[in-house]
This record gives sequence, structure tokens and C-alpha cells, in this order.
Amino acid sequence: MTPKPQRPQHWLRRFILFAETYSVTVPAYVLLFLCISYTRNFIEGAFESAHTLGTNASFETAIMQMGVLFNLEWVTLLCALALVLHFLTKEKLVPVLKILLVFYAWIIVVPFIDLLFYASAGCKIDYLYTLSDYIKALLYFFSPVTEVKVCAGIRFEVFASFFFIGFYVFYKTHNIIKAVSASLLLYVLTISSMAFPVFILLPVFPFLHTGFDLFVNTFFFGTSYAGGFLSRTSLLIFLFLFPMLFIMFLRHYGLPAFKHLLKLFFSPFALLFSAAFFAGFVLAPQRPGTLLFANPMDYAYLLVGCLLPLFFGLYAGLNSTASKIASLAVPIFILILMPALALSTGIFLSYVFICALCVFLYNAPFHLSRSPLIQSVAYALFIFIFYVAGTAAIKDISVFNNFNPVFPGLLSLAVFALSRLRENAKNISAICLLIVVYAFTPVLLVAPLLFIPAILAIVLTLFYIYKARSKNNITEIFSLIFLVFIIATVLIKK
Repeated sequence: MTPKPQRPQHWLRRFILFAETYSVTVPAYVLLFLCISYTRNFIEGAFESAHTLGTNASFETAIMQMGVLFNLEWVTLLCALALVLHFLTKEKLVPVLKILLVFYAWIIVVPFIDLLFYASAGCKIDYLYTLSDYIKALLYFFSPVTEVKVCAGIRFEVFASFFFIGFYVFYKTHNIIKAVSASLLLYVLTISSMAFPVFILLPVFPFLHTGFDLFVNTFFFGTSYAGGFLSRTSLLIFLFLFPMLFIMFLRHYGLPAFKHLLKLFFSPFALLFSAAFFAGFVLAPQRPGTLLFANPMDYAYLLVGCLLPLFFGLYAGLNSTASKIASLAVPIFILILMPALALSTGIFLSYVFICALCVFLYNAPFHLSRSPLIQSVAYALFIFIFYVAGTAAIKDISVFNNFNPVFPGLLSLAVFALSRLRENAKNISAICLLIVVYAFTPVLLVAPLLFIPAILAIVLTLFYIYKARSKNNITEIFSLIFLVFIIATVLIKK
């Protein structure tokens, strides 16, 4: 007997099952995502108005767009949609992310659609910068007779995604209200991503005394240390993205693993890395004619700069310990480098160096981190480089012109001593040596020296209290005291 032909729903069920369960590792998933994104951007540059091998004739602009801005934008939208589908369908995050990646490849078709509509001239793709354009796009995006400053291919892309998301949610839940809600959320999220400068600043709209469009223009195009529009937009997208990453981690791995992640993220050394960047940023000589924090964008600039060392602490922690979340080291590595390039070229190169050094120390065939002494030297070097990176945020590649290494050098020495203390809680001599060296070193600021006796007394007291307990207690307490001391030193000097 010949087998009966399968019904369409059987094919659909098999396809969805495949799209949710195919085998892929975390690094392979990230690489495939980036390859799809690059393919879309490459074809877009050739077919759209730029007509270049890349999104722009300028190499620096093309790298910022294809390597940073567009990737951060796409991964943010992917994570937002994954969370929407996860909460509405109660499906686990991994199947949702897998099926989204399958349909993510649809973005490659968009430049071909624009080629049909705009022939050889192509379409100029740009953000929506005004509140009126954003509202108009939200109201009339699917209207073929209304100009919303968006290319036809993107309209088709959103239209197809609108129905796919609704259908998928209805297939999973058989609830029409949830399906419509998912489609509307996708509609708002995708259009908001096209008007990101307006969307991200909407929370401050009720508190402004001037025009909102003027504030948006000043924020993204006014004088600031944060670089040009591409850099500023990338930094804000990163700030919008990273909370979603933590939520996804919590939902997938559970609360115990999430606590472990936070412990690595806010580890004593990660906090010291962040403090070193903060010190380098605030103490660096300002550029002539540019006043730090004159533009609110500078605060976001500093915030991203202080967050990335925490991500590096997480990356180093995943490299140094065997853990079920160790596979996340690769996406974290990429996540660090993208906003680092948006901060400045000098910071990007510094982060490439410390990440490469981290891989060299912690992985086969060298495993140099097995030596406690080498690990302590590495921590001290990381501190110095993070301080340099903070200075590079202000001076960029000219950071070593008239660079004073006294403060970062002493800070590195302190971290070296802290690391040795972490290895042996009874070895307090390193801390005493640090304080003696600090006291007899000619520094520009005398006031912080007054804190030394108090810090020494506190450390010795806490050491006596906790000496019979875990050595981690004294390490963490001392690191927090030293963190406060660093910030106080910087603020007093400033």
C-alpha cells in the first residue's frame, strides 16, 4: 500500500520541531548569527544607495556599522523577541532562540526586495530622529501610500515577521489574544529600533523644559567625549541590551547559577578593574574646548566604560573555573569588544590585549594561571591597562603623551598585594609593604595619605576577626575598603 500523504499540519509540526531542536553549540550559534548579519550588511552596501563593498566607503564608518552598531541592534531585537515569546508561550528559551535564528536568515532577502523597488539607485537607510517621524511610523508603517522614511524591503520584513510571530504564539498557546499581543509587541519593538535615538530618550520627555527633538539632537550630535553618532547609538543600545541578557540567563539557568554569575560579575577584582577605569577617566587631562559631562551623553559613556571591566571580570572568571556556564565565555568576549570599539579605538585595542592575555594565561597548552605569582602579576597588569583605557577614553591613542604612571602603578601594586593575600590569608606583609611604598612615594596628592593609618587599622582588625574563618572574607572586605579608597582619592584630587 502506498502511504497516505501527510497533512499540511504534519509538515508544519515537523518543521517547527526541527527549528526548535537542531543541534548547535553556543559559539556556533553566535558565529552563525554574526555571519547572517554580515551577509545582510554586505549585500545591503552593494545594492542600496552606498554601492560599496561594505555599508560605507569609509573603512572606519563601515567597521562601526557592520561590526558594532548593526550587530548590537540585531542581537538586542533578537533577545527582546526571545523574551516576549518565552513569557507568552511558556516555551523554554533555547528552542525559542533556535527558531528565531532560523527565521533571522530572512533579513538577507531585504536588499534584494529594495533592488526591485528602487532599481540601481538603491534606498538610503537611516534612523528616524524626530518624535513626529517616530509616531508617524508607528501609525502608518504598513500603509503603502504613506511615506514613513523607511525602505520597502524593511516594510516587507516587518510585515512577514508580524505574521510569523503571531502564528507561532497561536500555534503554541491556541490563544488569539496572546498571538495578537506578540505581533503588536514585535511591531513596536522593530519600529522603535528604527527610531532608536527617539525611543531610548522617551523616559526623559516629561522632565524636559526645552523641545524634545532639540534634546535628541544635542544628545547624539552635540559636543561630547563619546564620539560620533554611530558610537553614541551603539553605547546606548548596549545599555538597553545587557539587562535583558541577565534576565535571559536567570530564566534559562535558574537562580543558583544566576547567583554564581553575579558573584563573578561583582567579584572584588572586577570591581577594582571598574574602579581603575573610573580613575583613569576622571583624572585624564581634558581635551581643549571640551568640558567633561557638559553633555548628558558623557554619563552614559562613563557608565559603559565602568560596566565593561565587570564583564571582563566575568569573562576571566569563566576562563579560570570549570563551570556549566563556561560556554558563555565566547559570546561575552564578543560582547566586550563591540561596545569597547564604540567607546574609542584606544579602549578597543586595550581590551583586545587584555582578553588575548586572559586566553593565553588560562587555556591550554600554557595554563600559566596555575602559578599564583603569575596570576597576581596578571591582575596587577590588568589594573594598569584598565586605568590606561579610562585615560584613552579622554585622550584616545595619544594616551601616553605626558602620562603619569605613579597612581596606576601604585594601584597595580595594591592589586598584586591583594591577590597574594587571596592566596594566603596569613600573608599580611604584602599589604604592609604596599602602604610603606605608598607613603614614601612622591605623589601629587597628600590628602589620601591621611587615610593610610585608618585603612591599616581596619585591615588588621578585620584580619584578626576573620583569621579563623574563610580566607575569602578578609579578601572581599579589604577589596571593598580599597575600592572606596580609590574613589575617594580620585574625587579629592579632582
